[in-house]
Amino acid sequence: MRFSLVRAAALIVLLSGAAAAGLQIVSPDELMPRYMPDATKSIREKVLDLQTRRILDDFASTRQLRATGMDQHKPAGRGGAISGSVAVAPAAPEGVAFDGEILALDRHGFVAGWDFWSSDGGSYYELYDVPPGEYYVFFLSEGWSYDTQVGTVINEFYNNTTQWPQATKVTVTEGGSASGINFDLQSNSGYVAVTVRNSSEQPLANTMVDFTLYPYLPTEENEILDSGRTLTYSVQTDAAGAVTVGPVPLGTFYMSCRAEDAAQIFYPNTGD
Repeated sequence: MRFSLVRAAALIVLLSGAAAAGLQIVSPDELMPRYMPDATKSIREKVLDLQTRRILDDFASTRQLRATGMDQHKPAGRGGAISGSVAVAPAAPEGVAFDGEILALDRHGFVAGWDFWSSDGGSYYELYDVPPGEYYVFFLSEGWSYDTQVGTVINEFYNNTTQWPQATKVTVTEGGSASGINFDLQSNSGYVAVTVRNSSEQPLANTMVDFTLYPYLPTEENEILDSGRTLTYSVQTDAAGAVTVGPVPLGTFYMSCRAEDAAQIFYPNTGD
């Protein structure tokens, strides 16, 4: 089986020659701010970290409930609401989705209300049944670890800041609705466009393929990190054998794929 990479949305730089042992995912804007410096954290930041661990754990079950229509996340007639829209630039390629949560945090960092958001479900969100008070509203993206600094987008407070002190508080009243609490987020990831072919050079159409990306460390003689640091994606190819893999964190990687009843193969077309 053979597969090849093609350029996708100007985010993929394919490396060649002796100096290029992997593929590099780069951002249109090389320097991206992070949600929070990794210095001494305040009490409320620690609270946020602890709570987001649980929220991130719940992503899969929440998505499943929404998909089956069994989710009962509906207004209960108490408290107030916070609503708005979410936009991400650059947008994800067609057919690729990622998730996030919008959180209403009190002044101590505790979650008073939340809503699940997915890029394939439209831009609108609404937090119901939020107790009256003033809140920091925070967008938390699904990421590659429990570190709140790392995610598919740069996590951000309303209004357009990555820092607690600069965040704009949102006031919720009993029975009221705080609308227009919008997020314009910056992507923190890239995507890899792949074409998968069989040994006869024919497209491997409509087939589930497992892709694995291994972080590449050029200073460590092509060392592949342990499996705990790898990223895995299971994606179905289209009729032309094409598929988009991602979101992928910015960086340089080895990439392999494996289809059913086929051996694992690394880009570009090697088993080693």
